Amino acid sequence: PPTEPVELPKSSHCSSFESISTIGSLVEGANSRVTSINLPFSFNWGGSKNFSYVEIHRFSGIFMGDDETEACYQGIAANMLLIDFGPPRAYKGTIYSLENENSVTISWEGVQADDGSNDPYFMNFQAVLYPNGNFELRWGEGAFASTYQILSGASDTCRNIRTGATGYPFQFGVITNGIYPTNQCRMFVPDGDGFYTEQN
Repeated sequence: PPTEPVELPKSSHCSSFESISTIGSLVEGANSRVTSINLPFSFNWGGSKNFSYVEIHRFSGIFMGDDETEACYQGIAANMLLIDFGPPRAYKGTIYSLENENSVTISWEGVQADDGSNDPYFMNFQAVLYPNGNFELRWGEGAFASTYQILSGASDTCRNIRTGATGYPFQFGVITNGIYPTNQCRMFVPDGDGFYTEQN
């Protein structure tokens, strides 16, 4: 018989998902595909470049850089579900931000695509940015259809992979078996030239 998934011990390098709905700010414009917020510090991407703002994707992650002036702008895929979520599909859920001089937390809470299907899909996850260029990914409760894949890590738009989440249920930054990483977290630290190493 199939065995139940085993939840990994929580890493000492990162923290568990906790809702920030009562202490964070609602991200205005989150019903559009992407919205921008200014950071209270300069985020040092991979030890190679500084950014003062991020663009928040309503379903999946955050992006840094200007797609009109940079050939390969950067992105952190906190929870990219590999399925076309573009218009005209509607959006449900809420995105919050919590900002101070030490960190910025972007929290997707109960997000889902209202695509008219009966596929199970709801997700809670967070990306946390630190001034030194570290970033953290946290997952709360969630579910998604096993016919989809989840991508978690960092890359640029030229498909240069900067890092990917490892450890069950991830394989090279991708989940293909329909198992959501509930109550897991990962911390990533820059190792120079825009690349990252996951701290275990």
